[in-house]
Amino acid sequence: MSTAALPIAPKVPVGPGQVSVVIDGVLRRFDPADEIGAGGEARVFRFGQHAVKIYHSARAGSSSSSCKSSSVSHQVGWDLEARARKLMAYPVALPSAVMAPTSLVHDPVSQMVCGFVMPLVEGASPFKRLTSKRWATSRLSREQVCRLFSQLASVLTDLHRRGVVIGDLNDSNVLFRCETGGRSGPSPGEVFLIDADSVQFAGFPCPVAHERFLDPTLYGAALAQSPVFSPKTDWYAAAVLLFQSLLFTHPYGGMLSGFNNVLERAQARASVFRPEVVYPKAALSFEVLPSGLRDWFESIFEAGERSPLKMGDLSARWTVCGCGCEHGRARCPSCKAGTLGSTGSPVAAVRKPATRRGTCEAVTLIATPGRIVAASYSNGLRWLISENGELVREQGRRLGTHDLGVGTEVQLDGNDTWLVERATATRLGVDGRSTEPPIRFTPGVRAPMFSVAS
Repeated sequence: MSTAALPIAPKVPVGPGQVSVVIDGVLRRFDPADEIGAGGEARVFRFGQHAVKIYHSARAGSSSSSCKSSSVSHQVGWDLEARARKLMAYPVALPSAVMAPTSLVHDPVSQMVCGFVMPLVEGASPFKRLTSKRWATSRLSREQVCRLFSQLASVLTDLHRRGVVIGDLNDSNVLFRCETGGRSGPSPGEVFLIDADSVQFAGFPCPVAHERFLDPTLYGAALAQSPVFSPKTDWYAAAVLLFQSLLFTHPYGGMLSGFNNVLERAQARASVFRPEVVYPKAALSFEVLPSGLRDWFESIFEAGERSPLKMGDLSARWTVCGCGCEHGRARCPSCKAGTLGSTGSPVAAVRKPATRRGTCEAVTLIATPGRIVAASYSNGLRWLISENGELVREQGRRLGTHDLGVGTEVQLDGNDTWLVERATATRLGVDGRSTEPPIRFTPGVRAPMFSVAS
């Protein structure tokens, strides 16, 4: 890359939405159709197997530092001339996961720096997807999520050794690519860090941050004035990101009397681990966390420590219990069943043999080496059991082998069994055969409602 100390210059538009720049001595023109992203500070265009980030012109009256709020990204007042100096001093030989600048982009008239070229990541999704319960639970196991974070932790550790700090680590500038489908595959997946021009190194500050991932010790700091981030602040952001990806809530989420928002809670270290917090109903309970991870989260969000993430805590085994709870504990925190039975399969959650207290007697109604998939009471007790992949109804009626993925819902309707997956339902008759074409499924308040799919 060029090392001349050149200030940023405005681009030269050629047509509506078009931008012309010089890359490696060659004039390149980008049309709106080439654009793959845009934000408050730049536009990004596809350039073969690369992407080109072209900064907007500097704006008057911008502030000296900025946090990106939950809904709006604000232009940082770090002038673009400083960005040019930083790009020309960018460190080399960073981990391949970092989409670092490979060439500088110049204005065709003044030859001044106005952006950079970087590798283009294809087929990847932002970590923000992992924090969506509806999207993630049907595609990735918690163990697979931990594998992705093992990759991220390795990248962070490598960067910190080289004196590089991410600073603005959030769920939009970290991407992942891996096999999905709800089970842990053989591949640990891949992670990628984009927006690499904002990282902090060699006295160059990171001028931006997202408030939900920003260490509370930096609230109100002038991020663009000097380097204020550290490896500790990166580990705080990584902890927030991992917590959200595993449990689908911010560590300072929920409701707590006396606090108006997440930022106030973060400053007071009043996390969801406190019993007085009203825990979000849609979130997974923190009781499912492996003990090592839970201890690490509590040390960060309650005690204010900032220790690196231990690889051993991320390699803990997660299990799907017969009751449906996915957890990393020795015993299921939901039904208290042991993790594994004698056959190595999850133990179903059933009561022990009859016990009597006064006039009240508890008896075993269902016992199976497999798992209880569904149970209901309608004109008698009805249930569905999965044993070695074969579905079995009450009275021993066998319905054949069916793959029940993480996203599959089951409804018992008399002698019929409904299997619902990705908004399409199939009815199994008494003999286990599909008796009708696919049925469209619409969730109801108490029970599902069905209509023939178009």
